[in-house]
Amino acid sequence: MTRSKANPCIYTSKKNLILGVYVDDWLMIAEDKTKIVNFKTRSGEKFDARDSNEARHILSILLKKNRDGGLTLHPTAYAEDVRETFGIADAKTAPSPLDPGCKYQRNDNSPAREDHQRKYRKSTGALLYLIGGTRPDLAFAAT
Repeated sequence: MTRSKANPCIYTSKKNLILGVYVDDWLMIAEDKTKIVNFKTRSGEKFDARDSNEARHILSILLKKNRDGGLTLHPTAYAEDVRETFGIADAKTAPSPLDPGCKYQRNDNSPAREDHQRKYRKSTGALLYLIGGTRPDLAFAAT
């Protein structure tokens, strides 16, 4: 297997197998299911791994197989978890939560508290993960 130069968690083989690795999760994709079975058999000889057959979730994103064999990513559960975590579960939806003409003014009078800074960084990271993975339409409003 060859490690991707673009993403160190992605490996490819000459046999058209793609392997994504994140901590202790693997996700394999191949045109032919026998390639996946063979890889699982070989890796099972070296590693103690539990096989969940078809993936249902990867990194908090729901995977659904389409009738044509493709995959659709559904971030709904992750998005709901983010809303709960940051106390905005009852927030109303909007086409874009930010007016493009909105101007911000810096408030130098009171520095942000450390806990507010931490919450801001966590919420920004959660939104950027959602944007980068499945919802690029949120990029304007979140940045």
